[in-house]
Amino acid sequence: TATTATTATTATTTTATTTENNNENELFPMKGKVAVITGAAGGIGGELCKVIHSLGGMVVALDRNGDGLDELVQKCLMSSMEKDEEEGIRKRTSSSGRDRIDTMVVNQEDFNSISNVANIIQTKYPKIDVLVNNAGLSYPQDGTAVPGDARMISAQGKDLAFTVNYLSHFLLTEKLLDCLSNHDNDNDGGRIV
Repeated sequence: TATTATTATTATTTTATTTENNNENELFPMKGKVAVITGAAGGIGGELCKVIHSLGGMVVALDRNGDGLDELVQKCLMSSMEKDEEEGIRKRTSSSGRDRIDTMVVNQEDFNSISNVANIIQTKYPKIDVLVNNAGLSYPQDGTAVPGDARMISAQGKDLAFTVNYLSHFLLTEKLLDCLSNHDNDNDGGRIV
């Protein structure tokens, strides 16, 4: 009977642990995942960072606006705290969530800046699950700048909108491909948006 009691206790403990892990996986489906997001200081990129962070994911936020990235960190932490209060959760995947957001200032108008940040990311995050190329630029609607205008030329002499909206994303993606495909048990690798 002692063996039966020990087996029953072990089964109950295993079931409780499995249930706890399943609940945590449901609450934090991005736990252990790394997402790199450009244009992260505001708009769609900022909202996406908050959502991924609140789902337990590691967010690597890239933007040219350092102050905006600082504000993003505070918003992510506040969003996580509000989620905790709404759901009555006392335990987080990490102490404050600050260790799950990394910000990097990058100038998407300059290939050298993109290459330098990509090198840092490769070193710090050898496995990336999601890359969101969100940064974008458009010409002013008031007609103060048009294609070919000297103010709309990148550091490498290319059209600025084309550089930011396409070439910079291509370069970042190309440099991070090894990290996106570095998935041991996942044949699909990381996702690129």
